Amino acid sequence: MSDWKSTIDDWLARRAVDEKTAQERKEKKEEEKYGRYFGKRLKEYQEKYRCSFCKQPSHREPQPRFRPATSGRPAPSHLGLRPSTVNPVEWDYFWDDHPADRDKCRNCGKWACNDECVESHIYNGICRNCAEKQLKKKS
Repeated sequence: MSDWKSTIDDWLARRAVDEKTAQERKEKKEEEKYGRYFGKRLKEYQEKYRCSFCKQPSHREPQPRFRPATSGRPAPSHLGLRPSTVNPVEWDYFWDDHPADRDKCRNCGKWACNDECVESHIYNGICRNCAEKQLKKKS
């Protein structure tokens, strides 16, 4: 092969390696950025669903949800999913759904631990404080 052809092959090989490493750096940076975002959002989520009685934050994480991709943002590697070119999905978490270990009182609207917690502070949609108030009214 000519010297100029081998020079072109070497240049193309270096270019491919450079592009691959640049893409890997970009993906790593995005995952780190989302990791910080997720940690902040998770803390806010758990604080939002804090029990009004024992003051314990929710111990649950929001569930991931998937839908057909529109922006092309692939699922992160910690979810164990591989990007698919046939059926791409984008994902996010259900940040607005309350966790399974909390329920809202029908009377006062406060969040309380349900039966999945060590001590349940809500029964049939009524919290302990509202139940005590009802008992006092009847007495």
